[in-house]
Amino acid sequence: MCKALEDIRLEGIEIGHDQGLSEGIQQGLNEGIQAMILDYQEEGFSNDKILAKLQKRFSLSQSQAEEYLYQTTKTFGA
Repeated sequence: MCKALEDIRLEGIEIGHDQGLSEGIQQGLNEGIQAMILDYQEEGFSNDKILAKLQKRFSLSQSQAEEYLYQTTKTFGA
């Protein structure tokens, strides 16, 4: 294989690796946020308290925290 093609192949592998790593980190973050929401709901925390904790611990905006809370509640029926 010529050098140019080998360089392109290696660049593609590196890009794929970086994308996979980024997706894995995001998935882990999502799962952590969901676990936190479910735990706080089990403990009887109000939605306002949960939203405040999400914003503080994960540096989320109000709307991002609300979306996580909504999606988690919808998915897990908490």
